[in-house]
This record gives sequence, structure tokens and C-alpha cells, in this order.
Amino acid sequence: MNTNCLQGVMCPQCGYTESFSIMLDCAGVVTDDGLVETTHPTWDDSSRITCDGCEHDGRIGEFRQPAFYVTFDTVTEASAETGEHARSGWWEPGGWLLEGADNKPLEPAYLFDPDDVDDDDHEYLDEAIVEWALALLQREGAMHPNCEPSDNATWWGTEGNEMLDFASGETIRKSFHFHGFSVQLRRRVNARMAKED
Repeated sequence: MNTNCLQGVMCPQCGYTESFSIMLDCAGVVTDDGLVETTHPTWDDSSRITCDGCEHDGRIGEFRQPAFYVTFDTVTEASAETGEHARSGWWEPGGWLLEGADNKPLEPAYLFDPDDVDDDDHEYLDEAIVEWALALLQREGAMHPNCEPSDNATWWGTEGNEMLDFASGETIRKSFHFHGFSVQLRRRVNARMAKED
């Protein structure tokens, strides 16, 4: 996991974090014999960058690690008949919080925190993200992809693992949605989920 010069930088295309080609800004003293000295090279979010893993290019701001989090919708038997979600929003231990509610937390309950990653367990940040998402889906009983083949799934549901909502007495089904995941990261999670099934 990057903790120094490339902290927070990850290819949005393939999830690579190891090395990048970056267009640097610097000034140098040049004589007829060649380059004598240069100032400290700098870059910012508008600097050009190319992934050394897949050659995807863009601006550094586009390569900054997004927030990786998972939200879910719930469906009851009654709402399923109308094709709507019973609730849609973020959840925190102890209760439901609907989208737009005044007491909505700043962060969803299921938020990947890079500071929680042990460098001894994961060489690269993308490995840790995949493990985190896999553990979350398995823990919550979300074992069914929204499409086949499952490597293209954009969310996983708890069909067959429905729960009883004690507040309403209704049986609910959840669908867990990925946010901030590149297509490649999502496919890696999906492939692991399919393998575990």
C-alpha cells in the first residue's frame, strides 16, 4: 500500500498502485555541456499521469483513490409488488437513516478505511479493497448477483437469505451496491464471490 509519494493514487482503470509515469514540473540550469542542476520536481492534480500497469492515462486528480463504500436498498413483499424499494439509504448500527434525512451520517456504515489495512497482510491497496468487499458481502448474506455471468454484476442481493424486520414485522431482502470501485476492482470482487459460492 502506498504511504509516501503516491499515497492515495491508484489507477481507476485497473486498480494498480505500484508505479506511474507522471509529467513533472521542474526548472533546470542548462549549459552548453548539458544539464547542471534541477529544482525539486513537483506535480499537482492537473499533471498528466499514465499507469505503468495498464497504460491508462489521465490527470492525477482522476487517479486519486475515491471513497470505497457500499450502500444497500431494501425490498419488502409489499414494495416488491409495486417494483419499488421500501427504503433506500445508509444504515448505521442501531437504526435506519433515509437518504436526505437531517440526521444522515457523514459516512456510510460500510466504508473502506485504508488506515485499517495491515501492510503485512496486503502488499497492494487494491488487494485489501477486494478482501474488504468480499468479507462484507459474505457477512451480510449477499450471495446472489444481479445478473449472469456474475463477473458483470453491479450489485449483490440477499435473495434466499431474507431477514425479518422486527420494527415492521416484514420480511426484507437487501441489495448491496458498490461505489468508487473501478470496473476491474468490481470484477475481481465478483470473481471471488462466484468462486466462493
